[in-house]
Amino acid sequence: MLKFDNPVKRFDMIKTAHMLGIIIRDESSGGKEVEAKCPFCLDNGYHLYLNVADNVYYCHRCGDNGGILDLVSRIKGMTRKEAFALLSQKTATGYHENARPYAQPSSIMHVDSRCKVYEKFLELLTLSDKHRQELMRRGLSPGKICRNSYKSMPLLQEIRTCICNELFRAHRLNLENVPGFYMTPDGEWDFYAKPGYLIPIRDCQGRIQMLLLRLDFPDEKGKYRFFSSSNKPHGTSAESCPHVVYGRESVKVYLTEGPLKADIASHLTGRTYVAIPGVNATKGLLEIIEMLKPKVIVDNFDNDRLQNPNVKNGIEKIFSMLKGYKIERETWPEKYKGIDDYLAYLASCAGYGYSN
Repeated sequence: MLKFDNPVKRFDMIKTAHMLGIIIRDESSGGKEVEAKCPFCLDNGYHLYLNVADNVYYCHRCGDNGGILDLVSRIKGMTRKEAFALLSQKTATGYHENARPYAQPSSIMHVDSRCKVYEKFLELLTLSDKHRQELMRRGLSPGKICRNSYKSMPLLQEIRTCICNELFRAHRLNLENVPGFYMTPDGEWDFYAKPGYLIPIRDCQGRIQMLLLRLDFPDEKGKYRFFSSSNKPHGTSAESCPHVVYGRESVKVYLTEGPLKADIASHLTGRTYVAIPGVNATKGLLEIIEMLKPKVIVDNFDNDRLQNPNVKNGIEKIFSMLKGYKIERETWPEKYKGIDDYLAYLASCAGYGYSN
């Protein structure tokens, strides 16, 4: 019986994966299979198994599977015949292993251009009645909600595709290097989406630096997520940054945790607030304070510092960093965790709440 060599066997699965931009966990393990990030289901783990002996693949998460030609043809959008010709050429001339991996975060777009994308993006979204009522219950007026551009996250794929096409084609906005946006395996732009509403994070000039998503269904990681696409093809990681809200008062700057908390507190008091994403997320804070040049910085961090030593230590480190400034601390009843909760309570007592 005659035996014929399988021509596909001469192709190199590892080099092909590199060429396609697939992230491999550990290619030096020496085993028959290596684990990689699946380019089809775009998960955060390593569920794609590449069989280097038989040149086949299988994803244990989405179930996509096939041979090396199927892998190339699906990602490149070509036929198996074209995939065979491409791999034959690569084998003869050498693979290019400098393709950008799917999960490698790209450099972030400058804030001026990034702000233009985010502003137009938010214009194309709407705010659900549910989210509007929640924001009003927390003390924001309908007018302020509109001016602050809070928007609900669209979940349907068809809507997300239309929005990206509108941004990319109609408005000629570049979505590359903008946190939250990424490209699907079929070459279409998409963006990170989970149920919730978006909160703009603004700098001293009022530009939208980042977007924060307030989740409808918080999990073990908390209620908030940055609008980020770091583990997606042509995606970009969000950067931690302070949020600035100007008020009528400029002599004092009130420092707290959370952009939405700062928006609410500033709206109800007329104060200028600077909010950081978390007590240990202080990147850019000192630079912002130096630009604002306040005579006094007022501690408006949450009451959970009284029970949580990690929060307490984080706050102490912040004010140690700001030791050259005059520091004051404002307190309120412990049953109200944040300054926003207490101010919303006072507003409702005074009869100018917006909960109805």
